[in-house]
Amino acid sequence: SEQMAKKFVLVRKIDAVETLGCVSVFCSDKTGTLTKGEMTVQDLVVPMPGGPGEGLQVFNREAGTQTFAAKHRETLADIAL
Repeated sequence: SEQMAKKFVLVRKIDAVETLGCVSVFCSDKTGTLTKGEMTVQDLVVPMPGGPGEGLQVFNREAGTQTFAAKHRETLADIAL
């Protein structure tokens, strides 16, 4: 709460802030709001198999099909588990 006070954060619903502090993944649309209640992954960034110190892997959806490339399906399936 001290850190929030230093940044002059205003909170209307403290329950929302407490819940947000417990998440490990956060998704938002380009405006930073959750408007429709559903989202689709556009890009996925994950640590390399050796850990974050080894770098990051970036997976982008293909523009024409809006799906991830077939060559990444096995890797993405492993990540989802």
